[in-house]
Amino acid sequence: MTRLAARAEAEKLHRLLGEAAPSLPDLQTLPAETLRGLRLAVFDLWYALDRPLLLRLARWLRPLPIMLVAWLARWAGPLLTACLAGEMPARRAARMAVRLPTHFLADVCRELDPRRAHDLIQAIPVAILVEVAMELIARRDWPTAGRFVDYLRDDAVAAVMARVDDDEVLLRIACFVESRNRLDHLVRLLPPERLRRALLLAVDPQRDLLLEVLSLIVHVSYALKRELGDLAAAQDTQVLNAVVELTHRQGLWSDLLPVISLLSPESQRKVVNLPVLRDDAQVLPAILAAATQDTLWGDVLPLVRYMDAPMLDAVARFAGDLPPPALQDLARAALLGELWEPLFEVAARAPKSQQIELARTLLPLGGVDPALLERLRGRAQDLGFGQAFALDDLQPA
Repeated sequence: MTRLAARAEAEKLHRLLGEAAPSLPDLQTLPAETLRGLRLAVFDLWYALDRPLLLRLARWLRPLPIMLVAWLARWAGPLLTACLAGEMPARRAARMAVRLPTHFLADVCRELDPRRAHDLIQAIPVAILVEVAMELIARRDWPTAGRFVDYLRDDAVAAVMARVDDDEVLLRIACFVESRNRLDHLVRLLPPERLRRALLLAVDPQRDLLLEVLSLIVHVSYALKRELGDLAAAQDTQVLNAVVELTHRQGLWSDLLPVISLLSPESQRKVVNLPVLRDDAQVLPAILAAATQDTLWGDVLPLVRYMDAPMLDAVARFAGDLPPPALQDLARAALLGELWEPLFEVAARAPKSQQIELARTLLPLGGVDPALLERLRGRAQDLGFGQAFALDDLQPA
């Protein structure tokens, strides 16, 4: 999971813990998987502590008329109702839900673990689900709405989409959808024109939705990631500059680099030659630092093909300061992706000491694939740094 995923998970956990959440440290610094596990563990602990009592209450409620059960639920409050809903037969709980006010059901959803209420959610009429969804939207409770998307039927999702006129709402909810497959499916349900309008909201100064658009593109599957990424890359330079600037400010290059690596060659060329990459001296080093820190050189090296001489020189200066372990990661990325040509284009501009270190890193290839090592030596010779592969210089330092 990504930093954007950690941001969404932190907000879900804050909503779950309520007043206790502000006393916690900055949750977004933790991995998203850790935050998700913690959130689910809180739900599990709550239910485990009260399970014997809940089972007794559910048995006591079983013979009572459903109207009386609904009245008791309102008296007991949303938290206890949410806990009991998972212990009641799904059809009976659905009949109770029909008799409860929409605002109360929205309160229950905030406390309910949808994993324990899958059959109940499926049994509730679509009209009720839509009204509850609209209530959550009116409250701007995006985390709760997003948690339940995975468990709604397609007809319920389509009905909610039909009621929502503002694409901002769909983007904000999409940030909190937990299943990548489900998110893909929801995106496919949107008409292409509506999807294009939603992506353009990224640069609407009145909306402040760049993070939401990035989150959508980052968290869909690879095929859809390329489709949405190319759609975003087709926008004008001002739009793309704004995306780059936000990514840089938020430190999200580790999220965005895998997306850029999947774009079409035309889109990659456009992104690499954006003015902001040339004009802001801090952006390119931040990209390369993210590639080093998160082992993303396999996503960066393909972009070298579209860089001009000044940008290649900047990459070479950065690579010239890489320690041997990072240089090994760079060589490994070239090996796995057959990206020797862009790697050597950079190496040709690097200091001699780093060229020798690269050659030393590649020397073990001779024991596995002598022909490959010989080919790399020849290419280094063509690019003017073949002397780095001299055997005397390749002895361990």
